[in-house]
Amino acid sequence: MVAALKTNFRRVLEFAQRGAGRYSSAMKIRSLALLVCACLSVSLSARAQSSRPGMGAIVYADANGTGVTFRTWAPNATTVVVKGSFNGWGSTALKKDPSGGTWSVDVPNARANQEYKFVVNGTHKKDPRGFRVVNSAGNSIIYDHRAFDWGSSTNFQAIWRNDLVIYEMHVGSYNAESWLPSTFDQCIEKIPYLKALGISAVELMPTMEFPGDRSWGYNPSDLYAIESSFGGPDGLKRFVKACHENGIAVIMDVVHNHYGPSDLEMWQYDGWSQNGLGGIYFYNEKWKAQTDWGDTRPDFGRPEVKNFIHDQIRMLVEKYKIDGFRWDSVYNIRNYSGSENPEGAAMLAKVNDWLAEVHPNVFRIAEDHAFDTPVNFEAQWDHGFLNAMRWLVTASSDSDRNMDTLAYHLSNGGFYRVVYVESHDTCGDLNDKHRLPRDIHFDDPQGYWAKKRALLGNMIALISPGIPMIFAGSEMNEDWTFSNNTALRWSLTNSNAGIVRAYSDLIRLRRDKYGNTTALKQVGKANVTHVNNTQKIVGVVRWDQGGQSDDVLLALNCSATAQNNYSLPFPSDGTWHCLYNSDLKAYDASFGGVGPGIGGTVVATGGNAKLNLGAYSLQVYSKTPIPQMSAASFHPPNPSGCGTVVTITYNPGDGALKQANPVYAYIGRNVWQYPSNHLMTLSNGLWKLDYVVPNLTYEFNLSFTDGAGNWDNNEGLNWTVPVSNCGDLPSTATWEPHVPQGCVPLTIVYHPNGGPLMGATNAFIHVGQNGWNNVTQLPLAQFGENEWRITYSIPEDTWQVDFVFFTQTGPGEGDRTWDNNNGKNWQVMVQNCLRVNEPSLFITNPPPSTNVAEQVKQIALQGTAHLLTGHLHWSNSLNGATGSIAYATNWSIGAIPLAEGVNLIRVSGTNSSVNPNHGAGDSPANTPYITATNWVNGQNGGTGLQPWRIRTSGGSSASTVYANTNCSFAPTSYAWALQAADGGFVEAIRPLSAPLRPGDKMTLVMQNGGVDGGKDNSSIGVAFENRFGQRLTEFLFNGGYDCYYINDAVWRDTGIPWGRITRNITLEMLTELTYRLTINGQAFEGELKEQSEMLLAQLRFWNWNAGGGDQRKLFIGAFSIQGDPLPVFTYSAETAVTRAWSSIRETTAVTIADGDLVATVNNLTGINSNVWVANTLTNQAWNWSLLPNDQYIVVPSNRTVVITPNTTNALNLYSLGKPGGVAD
Repeated sequence: MVAALKTNFRRVLEFAQRGAGRYSSAMKIRSLALLVCACLSVSLSARAQSSRPGMGAIVYADANGTGVTFRTWAPNATTVVVKGSFNGWGSTALKKDPSGGTWSVDVPNARANQEYKFVVNGTHKKDPRGFRVVNSAGNSIIYDHRAFDWGSSTNFQAIWRNDLVIYEMHVGSYNAESWLPSTFDQCIEKIPYLKALGISAVELMPTMEFPGDRSWGYNPSDLYAIESSFGGPDGLKRFVKACHENGIAVIMDVVHNHYGPSDLEMWQYDGWSQNGLGGIYFYNEKWKAQTDWGDTRPDFGRPEVKNFIHDQIRMLVEKYKIDGFRWDSVYNIRNYSGSENPEGAAMLAKVNDWLAEVHPNVFRIAEDHAFDTPVNFEAQWDHGFLNAMRWLVTASSDSDRNMDTLAYHLSNGGFYRVVYVESHDTCGDLNDKHRLPRDIHFDDPQGYWAKKRALLGNMIALISPGIPMIFAGSEMNEDWTFSNNTALRWSLTNSNAGIVRAYSDLIRLRRDKYGNTTALKQVGKANVTHVNNTQKIVGVVRWDQGGQSDDVLLALNCSATAQNNYSLPFPSDGTWHCLYNSDLKAYDASFGGVGPGIGGTVVATGGNAKLNLGAYSLQVYSKTPIPQMSAASFHPPNPSGCGTVVTITYNPGDGALKQANPVYAYIGRNVWQYPSNHLMTLSNGLWKLDYVVPNLTYEFNLSFTDGAGNWDNNEGLNWTVPVSNCGDLPSTATWEPHVPQGCVPLTIVYHPNGGPLMGATNAFIHVGQNGWNNVTQLPLAQFGENEWRITYSIPEDTWQVDFVFFTQTGPGEGDRTWDNNNGKNWQVMVQNCLRVNEPSLFITNPPPSTNVAEQVKQIALQGTAHLLTGHLHWSNSLNGATGSIAYATNWSIGAIPLAEGVNLIRVSGTNSSVNPNHGAGDSPANTPYITATNWVNGQNGGTGLQPWRIRTSGGSSASTVYANTNCSFAPTSYAWALQAADGGFVEAIRPLSAPLRPGDKMTLVMQNGGVDGGKDNSSIGVAFENRFGQRLTEFLFNGGYDCYYINDAVWRDTGIPWGRITRNITLEMLTELTYRLTINGQAFEGELKEQSEMLLAQLRFWNWNAGGGDQRKLFIGAFSIQGDPLPVFTYSAETAVTRAWSSIRETTAVTIADGDLVATVNNLTGINSNVWVANTLTNQAWNWSLLPNDQYIVVPSNRTVVITPNTTNALNLYSLGKPGGVAD
């Protein structure tokens, strides 16, 4: 059926038949089977502190090509050790550096991709500077930044500030569709879309590691590690590289106003803290530490914390090639508890000054409060523009749209402001917000009014002086509220393809792609020539060098009424070319189609021109037309069959080959294989070529050239023509994530192409784990003619996923056609998915970051625990509540009281000191073996052990013998015996209750009188294995040799000769990776063989073809295990539950800044268009009226309302919300 399928038993036979000891597993990846907080008895190794520079885990290369320096800041610690795969999760001590605050050590055998943790004063901690983690609750992973190949992307040219059009996106929801989260690699698939859209920079919402797999990212747990569910550090680098190769800059959102608060192992990192707060990385005074997201504000006054933040920015610039930063909630860096924080300002200045001097092209943006005092920010998000423009497009009545406010924003501003009408804050579920189309028309967000006015708002941002920003999905009129749990709906790019084009066309003008709109890239060169607040028309002239020939005129109609023959001032008489008209039906069939098309003209005379303006529309004019784009067409458009003649017609338009002669089609096939030039023929101004499709072609690729270095490559996209029924591609299977980290969903995409399943009407996956165990068959879902998909949940305890595909052509198993990858099958190596038999504690509900309403005053917790004892204790750091419950593997806490704000709830417990292996053992003289007078599969006469697993084949047997004269260690007692002759094989496997730990000692006895099956064709021995049956070490005798051998990490001769004598054997674990094997007093030390799991969990005795007669039997006697008590450690888990503030609005602080009133409010819900003013008291009542929107700004990031009074020396009263209640 499937060529490579083998059962476990077949693998055992092959092991024996190939010669025990020379078998080498194909599995080369060591997967950690210890929980992050697993605490073992260890032998402590000490080295000197490191003289190498760097913090965290820094890879260096010694003569062996390995080596890592570990350094961590823990000034109050008394002991620091590092545990990891490199020392078998034993302990390597760090020594305090001469500076006194850091600890370090060089570990020569450590290398990239190995997991590790620091143990600081006995508490397991992730590395605060770890570049990679398993996940937010897992281990740190050594990562070598030097290993990534940046290729040609290192030549990326920085985007000029006047050419920036920013596209804000959330990696986890961007290209996910039906599964979440999406990864950097899935986002790379959309870069051609972004390039065609025309944006010049993407701004990534935070991508540092956060709790769980789904989050906006504003709760970082690991400030140096890239989110594991997105693809980790290599995933981000691949994304940046792909963006740079396509001319797109990458700006990153960074969070340093608070950290966490959950999964935050920086908390009380070295054991020191004050007032129960965060310790060395955080403020330890409540009023300084407190934020809306927990008491986790970093201590910006500590030099080490400032360096921690500075080095993170340095890393992102120099290791990830990030092109800019947007700092989240700068207010909460520059202030604490309503007071200025000069330490935060100093930190910002230090980082920004360094960027300005060393990396001046890296853009420095603040969300808010960039310019309170000079800290060298270049720009900030313009909340005033946001509030004014959202009001302009969401107001239900045209009469409420203020054209003076619009005119101001169209003619004022600079590159110090980022202008936008949508962001994650304005349309996200965490803020209870909606997308702009919903705010415009909640019940019909895909209707005419919503499309029209949402487009209008974003167009205003694109043509205003400043740096425009679009939020992902705006360009396709996405109306679903942004959420990390909801995928962007890419189907809208089809149903709203015209809207996407409307954005793309205007972005091209904003970036002056045709050389006739340079004026839109300038600031300080704008003149409002017309404002009509009755009919809601605004006219603006923008210019570049000197006006006239480089003038650009903008005409906006902000009303529902189309205008015909509307007279608008133009800067000069003559013919003006329409570059853009948002009312075209090409953008949406429901649009009015009022006014000229692109390329149409109007004539200005006497300083005015008559315009037809569609409802809620923008028109752009210049005296220079848009150049004609080049184009290529193909006939037939979808060629079928080899030898088909395809007529290629090329129109160079006004492009690079406008005057070229000759012109060549540069054609390759199957992704640019065998490219060559083909001379084209000029006919009626068009270039033509009849191209014959070569054999084995599934697509041909082309661009055009004059042969002298001038090219038309379709703006970098080239042209591609698919060909059917000619080139049979082999089938392919891809999967994501490529190297799964943990037991995560694995999305497998299968393309039958020209393989065995080509044209199949159904497809199934035949999938197993760890060498075809637990095989199952699942149907695949079809996506198009040649693509099938399935999302397979990797089972627990998997280090390898094995799969093939088949199609069912009839009712029986024989009616199947298989695709097994040409006999090789497909395998996916999985890391960190092995079952952990170590103490653990997890909270399963609620999730790591949960938001509840103000009315919810308590919450229930559920979780799991393993190998703990006694009681589980819980605490809520916000209100001080504590309690405990009896330990249970599936536990629940009924009601934990919540306070308003971020409740950081921790649950903790301790492990048992009982060593499960101590006292374990078995003897052939025990009752079950004597009673049965045999030795059979499933027997268990011992203590602390699992039953025997006995397997036989050929001429082999297992038995219990009594007083056998060939067994010298039991002349008058019982022994077990294994015999195999005539090619037979027998093995007896004994699983332990738990893996051996350092200090555990196993003793056993065995004897054999001869191995006569021939050289390399027979053997006897005992193997010590992991629970998958993979050899870690073994002691054996091979037929035809003189001595016994040990086979662990190396194959070695013990020098112990064959002889009919008893072998008393002791195996003692020295560390998790090293052991001592003593045979009749002769000791050998070694290192366990590297396998998928490095835990000794079973022993296996075998006899392969040693021969007949009692002398050839392998006799086995009693064995036992002794071990020390286990050290007791505390294990904990935490979750953050944010309870909303009271719905009663309170003004908690009022300050005056630069003549403005700054009011801090506990609840901003309903504030927009709900600020009131009064100045006269009549009949004991104030004359309250709504304050115009242009006189105040709502700043959500710090819950403030900034009011700019329009009078001086006068009494004004202000009310945030309608006096006496909430406005309707």
